Amino acid sequence: MAAKQRDEFSESIKRTTAERAGYRCSNPSCRRPTVGPHTVPDKSIKTGEACHICAAAPGGPRYDPTQTPVERSSIANAIWLCTECSTKVDRDPLAFPVDMLLGWKQRHEDLVRGETNGPSLPTIELSTVRGLLVPDGDSDVSGEDCEIFRDHILVFSNRHDIELQNIQARIQLPEPVVGCQLTYRPVGIEVSWGPERIQSVAYATGSGSVTQRGPSRPKRTQILQIERLSPQSNIELAFRTAKDRFHGLSPVFTVGSDPKDVNSFVLGTFTTSCYGVTQVQEFFAPIAYDDANRQLHAMDVYGDHTDWNVQLITEYL
Repeated sequence: MAAKQRDEFSESIKRTTAERAGYRCSNPSCRRPTVGPHTVPDKSIKTGEACHICAAAPGGPRYDPTQTPVERSSIANAIWLCTECSTKVDRDPLAFPVDMLLGWKQRHEDLVRGETNGPSLPTIELSTVRGLLVPDGDSDVSGEDCEIFRDHILVFSNRHDIELQNIQARIQLPEPVVGCQLTYRPVGIEVSWGPERIQSVAYATGSGSVTQRGPSRPKRTQILQIERLSPQSNIELAFRTAKDRFHGLSPVFTVGSDPKDVNSFVLGTFTTSCYGVTQVQEFFAPIAYDDANRQLHAMDVYGDHTDWNVQLITEYL
């Protein structure tokens, strides 16, 4: 039986595809170098390949019968990937469709030619639910509950094509947080959320003693940590706050115009690694608060907080 006819790339197209990619993997979550030194001084190692976006032969991943042999073997149908990513995208073509691979290729070439210089800031969406979120199973929601509590949704997104790593954010709110649930995260990503912890110190003399009973009271300041966030992905949190008078805490929120005074905000940092360069970037998003309706809304995300008069809250047990 005759072997399948494959529309392979020429050596010239393979070389040009690699050069246009800077000999780096075009997968935005990878971008590792695909050439390097061999232990033998006059040799090098190549760990990348020009891959068919639409398969070279029928039955292959993403095969397009409407393509001509010339189109199938052209540079327009080629993407440069490391051998690991090449195997991954061909073994699971439904997870890596044609449009995704074309987007990888275009954005990677833009980055190589300098049209994209680095990561954009994350996108932060914060909204207050009308009513209270009800968990599965038996539950009761009273009018008093709706008076005391408010539920909010926080969505933290990476809409760029470079992975964000080690995301650390201080979220300072106008009302204390009494509960939180991680409602969505990408598979395999570690996410943590909890109140800011202040180390308490106890001192007693003679026969005196200091006793702590039960957990600390709810805090306005929460710490969000995200291990990493791949391109075009997000995490979503639902959290509940309570009326200030419910916990005997005074209201804390001001937004002025000049200077910009703010003490409800998201303030944090993230790390990116691209082409061997690691950067740490700050991000800052003021939170607007409708006091009458107890509604939260995240404003635009900024690259730093220098234009704002940020008022930090320190809460003790």
